[in-house]
Amino acid sequence: MPKTLLLHPLMVNEGTIQPADVLIENDKIAEIRNAGSEWGSTTGINVIDAKGLYLFPGIIDSHVHFREPGNIHKGDLKTESMAAVAGGVTSIMEMPNTQPPVTTLHRLEEKFLLAGQKCLANHSFYFGTDGKNMSDIILLDPKTCCGLKIYLGTTTGGLALHNKKQIREIFERCPVMIAAHCEDDELVQINLQSAIEKFGENIPFHQHAVIRSEEVCFISTKFAVELARESNAKLMVMHLSTEKELSLFENQSPLDRKKILSEVCVHHLWYDDSGYEKLNGKLKCNPSVKDEHHKYALRNALKNGTIDIVSTDHAPHTISEKQKNYSDCPSGLPLIQHSFNMMLCLWKEGIVTLEQIAEKMCHHPATCFNIFNRGFIRKNYFADLVLVDLKQDTIVKQEDILYKCDWSPLENSTLTGKIMMTYVNGNLVFREGKIQTGKTGKPLLFIR
Repeated sequence: MPKTLLLHPLMVNEGTIQPADVLIENDKIAEIRNAGSEWGSTTGINVIDAKGLYLFPGIIDSHVHFREPGNIHKGDLKTESMAAVAGGVTSIMEMPNTQPPVTTLHRLEEKFLLAGQKCLANHSFYFGTDGKNMSDIILLDPKTCCGLKIYLGTTTGGLALHNKKQIREIFERCPVMIAAHCEDDELVQINLQSAIEKFGENIPFHQHAVIRSEEVCFISTKFAVELARESNAKLMVMHLSTEKELSLFENQSPLDRKKILSEVCVHHLWYDDSGYEKLNGKLKCNPSVKDEHHKYALRNALKNGTIDIVSTDHAPHTISEKQKNYSDCPSGLPLIQHSFNMMLCLWKEGIVTLEQIAEKMCHHPATCFNIFNRGFIRKNYFADLVLVDLKQDTIVKQEDILYKCDWSPLENSTLTGKIMMTYVNGNLVFREGKIQTGKTGKPLLFIR
């Protein structure tokens, strides 16, 4: 692989923005110098004039559903990773609620083998649990498996776990981080029955925020947080969606010492329940998009450090599935191709800084999950990098969408920034609207 020299980009990294020159050699960052440094002969080096562009570490999305195996009519490891790198995402961690679910070590191994053939991004996979696979859970390798996903509420995939004895044992014995989907099924069913009695079979989609309410999330999140404290487990509560849940988390401890962590997804920062009128089932997701005061509370918690990371919960379904009535419409949004742009829009509005975007989407995922040599622009780290032009906008057009499901709730929106180049392990995988290579990413490694 020829060396690549990125000249004069504005490097957004570790709390600063400064002009720099970055040399890529093989799969690593070989040198970082002040912009305009003398490099001597550049014969045989691919020199990129990146003046005026911003250089970020590659985005690490620790919460995606790529649907393979079992639902490859919705998406697969190749199509969704193509969309990922087009959006500046260079590493993904994928969920276990596929068909069949990843609840055995053999299925986990098969998933890694499949990704090695198809996934353009670096990757790891969560292990799932049905409460009956403790003998496999205790054998998980902390150096290769990103975490264990536990569904404390019913959602896509049928892995919901309600037996508190089994849940407690998992929290006490699991050797990897526990990532929890927190919604209280009992209250969901009560709220759903009330909606059926009121609306019959034609429940309007805005009722999703009532059925999967703030209290639905808070009850389950409180249970998970308290159990993690009792058992000394490392816990990541996924996709916070309510103001009330925020009271369960703190922002005083150093990130590398925190054991109770939190994630917000871009759609809960972006949308509120007014969006159901236009998008209907396209906005249906679990946990639900709720009243706008929750959106603003989540944005504030992101800024003050209460929320640790930003992900997508990228979850494609076909457009025909999303056009069904409320009860039959599956939950989930495809977002990974534009999640970085969505955060850049929040920067343009003055809600977050560029440094905070790098922190929440690159640095903190690497720190929370103890990822080896990724998430920062540092010498000898893997060359996972994205160049973005903040003077240009991206118009989300249906013909440019790379998801297999072929739609986005953002269609016809104008978003801040244009992704110019994405490098994965030093390979240029995306450039100005085009995938450049079929070379696959590497399995993520964890320092644990």
